[in-house]
Amino acid sequence: MINKSFIKSIVTILMLSVFLLLAAFQRITPLPSGPDWKDNALIAYHLAKTGDFALEDERNSNKLYPTNFREPLPIFIWAIAANMNGNLLENKFESFVSSGGLLAMKKANLLILMLLFFATFLLLELIPPGLISGLEKTMLFIFLAFTYQAYGLVGGVNQISSDIHSATLMLLFISGLLVYFRQPSLMKAGVAGLVYALLCLTKAAFFYVGFVLFASALLSSLYSKYFVLRHVLVSFLTMLLIVSPWLVRNGCALQQFSISGRGGETMMDRKFEEIYNEQHLSGMFYAYSPDFLKPVMSRLTGYTFRDRLPGGRLQHTTRDYGWELKARDALQMDAVINSHHKASVFIRKIYNHFYEAYKSPVLARKYAEQQYKKFVFEEALHHPVRHLKFGLLFAWRGLWVTNYVDGRAYEVFGVKRGWIKELLPAVGFFSLIIITAYGLVKRSPILIAITATPISVYCFYFLFTHNIPRYSLHLLPVWCLSLGLLLLWIKNKLKLFLSNR
Repeated sequence: MINKSFIKSIVTILMLSVFLLLAAFQRITPLPSGPDWKDNALIAYHLAKTGDFALEDERNSNKLYPTNFREPLPIFIWAIAANMNGNLLENKFESFVSSGGLLAMKKANLLILMLLFFATFLLLELIPPGLISGLEKTMLFIFLAFTYQAYGLVGGVNQISSDIHSATLMLLFISGLLVYFRQPSLMKAGVAGLVYALLCLTKAAFFYVGFVLFASALLSSLYSKYFVLRHVLVSFLTMLLIVSPWLVRNGCALQQFSISGRGGETMMDRKFEEIYNEQHLSGMFYAYSPDFLKPVMSRLTGYTFRDRLPGGRLQHTTRDYGWELKARDALQMDAVINSHHKASVFIRKIYNHFYEAYKSPVLARKYAEQQYKKFVFEEALHHPVRHLKFGLLFAWRGLWVTNYVDGRAYEVFGVKRGWIKELLPAVGFFSLIIITAYGLVKRSPILIAITATPISVYCFYFLFTHNIPRYSLHLLPVWCLSLGLLLLWIKNKLKLFLSNR
């Protein structure tokens, strides 16, 4: 017989999910939106129209060339959706956009959001009753659903970006691990590997982190009863089997065996922040603080808003000098101030050099990417302490999900968010750390399964990228889940303590 409280929980969850889905549907517009939307939409448009995963060479009559500039899975989904408006594909890309072609892509995001709610419900249901009760699972779902609304995952359906896709797949992967630990089998291990492969094809960082995660699981299989060696190998090989066709395609078409070809540019951006702000590292902690901490961080570091103006000690951290953009586009390194724009000029000059040499965007990107990585790794080897110190800064930067990319929302625009909203993600992250440590001490496979992937990816972000705040958005569901689990654990311990007095 089905428990009545379970039925009530399901009804509550369904009603809330439908409400948020309707709210998300109301937000969808045909207008371009989302970070890096154009690259994603343009590749999806050409994939739908011609079958080519390609960009346009603006220097050669917009001739198409193969690319791996963005991860493939979300773009394949958007391309399938765009094909439903096949008549619009006959237009040029600009006409496709202006005629509402992005609507179909955005509506496909609704399906991913539905899957995100399902993945959240599934993960909570798979957490053993010994950790949380049925009522607490419902409370956690409500809490998580409202964080999705508050921090932009629900609103993400109106963007041509992949955050909701990777958040959904990460929850499904963790759910797969929990299913596996209930009763390990080769099939469950293979399914977990398959989902992880889809995650890698959505966010390339998971691919690189995956080698560390699978290596850790292999070592654990030698000493722990929770991992079986052949199961770990099957999971890993399944992941490689799914990912390898994309890697082979990139190797053949682009001479790059990588999921995404933007890693070098991102690392260059980080390295220029180090070079131009090394003397003012403590001030950058002030610069990248949320609004409510700015006064405190100013007193602690001695830096103020004036330091972020032209000529100030933190001038290289500020992106909002509008006049810089013309100088950046003219490749005038000395005329731009912000380190991000300086990196952009440096990157474009290298690319232009190779384009002029080979007259091919494919070869230009290949050799430019090699130069970016060579520069980055040489800098890291020559300045290892600086690299690690800035790793702490970028770990700090990524905690504040609501921050503008250069941390100047309040000072420039007069926007001051509530401190609770700004603080919640950071508290969720530290809850994740606590639960990870507790899981390791107690050797709990359930807690480690929930936390290992998001914490590993976050470490990758702050060690190898500039970790701008939006990078953390797809990790937020597990951060907030960790916070909810920790609060419930504290509540139950306190209740037990009071009852025994």
